[in-house]
Parts: sequence; structure tokens; C-alpha cells
Amino acid sequence: MTANDVMTREAAGGGKSDAPLAAVRAEAATKVHGTGDNGVRDLDGVTMAIPAGRVTAIMGPCGSGTAKLLQCLAALDQQTGGRRVVG
Repeated sequence: MTANDVMTREAAGGGKSDAPLAAVRAEAATKVHGTGDNGVRDLDGVTMAIPAGRVTAIMGPCGSGTAKLLQCLAALDQQTGGRRVVG
């Protein structure tokens, strides 16, 4: 999953003072398994926000990193780089 695969609040017209606060957000989140030529990049610079009080669906084809993104956002797995902000 790349940063272009996830719609951010700014792309959705949010990011202004009237936009809901994010319950959780990821900033340039990356997750890599392995090293060197054998490294597999599950998340590649994902930036997104999930607004508080809203139901949000994260969808993608099998193997696109949607489950890994949710695991990292919920702190069930540790991301390799970037930042997760809760609250």
C-alpha cells in the first residue's frame, strides 16, 4: 500500500478548521519485512487520518497491506518507519 492508495483528509476536502479531529492517524508509515534484496515492503509511506466518531472502511485487494495498516494503527504490529498518532 502506498501513500497514493489512501485518501487523506486534505484530498477529501478536509484539513480545515471545520474538519473533525482524527481519532488515529498515520504519517509516512512504512513496514518492511526482511532486509536488502529480500525485503518486502507492506506499507510504503502511507499518510492517512481516521476522523473521530465516523465509520471508516479501508479497502484494497488481497496482499495490498490493508490488514497490516490496521495492525500498525492498533499497535498490534510495529511499523518500520513513520509515525502513528492516537487521539
